[in-house]
Amino acid sequence: MTWILIRLKLQILRNGLHGSKSRRISSLVMLVGSFFGSGFGALRIVHNAHGSGLAREESLVLSMTVLFGLWVFGPLLVGGVDDALDPTRLVLLPLTRRELRKGLLCSALIGVLPLATLVTLGGVIAGYAGLSGAAIVAPVAAVTLLVFCVGASRALSVALAFAGRSRRGKDLSVLIASLGAAALFLGTQSIRFLKDSQRHTILRALRLLPPGQIAAAVLEADANHLVMATARLAGLAIISAILLRAWFRGVDRLLVDPDSIRHTRRVKNRLGIALVPTALRRWITNPTVVMTAKELRYLVRSPQRRSSMIISIVIGTVFALLQSMRFNSANTAAVFGAPIAMLFGVHATNNLLGTDAASLWMEQTAGARLRQQLVSRGIAATPNLIVPTILAAFVLACMTGGWAELAIVVALSLTCWGIPLGVGSVISVIAPFNQPDVGNPYSNKRSNTGQSGLVSALAFIGIVSLMLLAIPCAGLVGIGWRWGSVSVVAIGIVASTIYSMVLWKLGLRAALRVVRGREVDLLSTIGGRRAAT
Repeated sequence: MTWILIRLKLQILRNGLHGSKSRRISSLVMLVGSFFGSGFGALRIVHNAHGSGLAREESLVLSMTVLFGLWVFGPLLVGGVDDALDPTRLVLLPLTRRELRKGLLCSALIGVLPLATLVTLGGVIAGYAGLSGAAIVAPVAAVTLLVFCVGASRALSVALAFAGRSRRGKDLSVLIASLGAAALFLGTQSIRFLKDSQRHTILRALRLLPPGQIAAAVLEADANHLVMATARLAGLAIISAILLRAWFRGVDRLLVDPDSIRHTRRVKNRLGIALVPTALRRWITNPTVVMTAKELRYLVRSPQRRSSMIISIVIGTVFALLQSMRFNSANTAAVFGAPIAMLFGVHATNNLLGTDAASLWMEQTAGARLRQQLVSRGIAATPNLIVPTILAAFVLACMTGGWAELAIVVALSLTCWGIPLGVGSVISVIAPFNQPDVGNPYSNKRSNTGQSGLVSALAFIGIVSLMLLAIPCAGLVGIGWRWGSVSVVAIGIVASTIYSMVLWKLGLRAALRVVRGREVDLLSTIGGRRAAT
């Protein structure tokens, strides 16, 4: 039975190489990218294995820490862990508990990420195979790390699945996934800018973590400290066994009632609409205003939207700071590099219709227009663009003293968001995909669909289009800043506001023209039929 489940996983992976062209390209890009990325890491470990000093320890500790971070936090960010063998889909099969556990464990070791892990760990084995005690310890350490990563990632996913059945638990899930990804991104991007003393401090801290302990065991075995290396691996092996048992017990509990919700809260409308003046009541009851208010409330309450916004703010701000400090850290003009932060938030504007598809279907059934839906969802997506830009600009202004530049960036970010909304409206109707809020960590709706390749290509096109369309705004304001003319800067900001609103309107028209006559197909693509049933 275990072999049957392994063949099922392999067949689902092979399905990614068939079907539509975008599906094949997406699967091949992921496979080739993971293979070459892990291969580069393995070659670096082999190259530094026979050396000495900081580079040797750094390559080993960082490689194992990054692998652990990808196993634990990577799947949470894409909406699932192992949709190929979702245990909730196997519950009706005549499987014993032992057969199900063995099948899930073996299938977890098959895939793109396990392949990248094996290639990287192969570099550890090859690099330290010819060295005294490390020749024996390195293979054991590689197996220990692999089992530990599987157990930790699956145990955390099941724990977050149960936490997602309560309001506070969902918030905790969002916080763990978002901060984990931000920390992983920040660590990989900032390590090259650190001094040797700072890198020594970080490496000492990373060696205290479980992946660092495994790396330390290999290094101690190379120094013929076999007793200490064996003790480290034995302790981590026990922890791995505990994590695997926690995963299996969690799966058993998840199968009993996978979709139950612990608590529900009655929502009451406390707005005394009868006491509102007539003119204001007409504005409040306007369909676009009502839908915008609903989307803004969803922005606060939806786990998927909160997670997306947190990731956009944290990673976008960190990326803008790193790039600005790298190229122009001493000049006040570095503040103008802050808008780079919004590039990590354009995914929210490029998929306005895919978020909460069930609500979209119900709104269409109730008579709402697609234009109103694009407008309301676009306004609700603007915090993903504005907040990281202003935050990064403020930090850069504090570092460089560019307060005048900060005022210009804030004014442009608050007035030019119509440009990304215009581009995103068109992309949203060309390549929409469903982004449901689910509590099951194994439910990745986009797994093996080939949508990720198409979405990535359109996102790249959208970013390039956004940058080209923003050139007139940046050029006019930049000329005024260069000349030191406040009036020219003010004229540029006003002109940029009008320009962005015109582009937003043109984008809405183009999107409506693209989708005209195929509204039902669009709703069906993003899951409207499932929502209706």
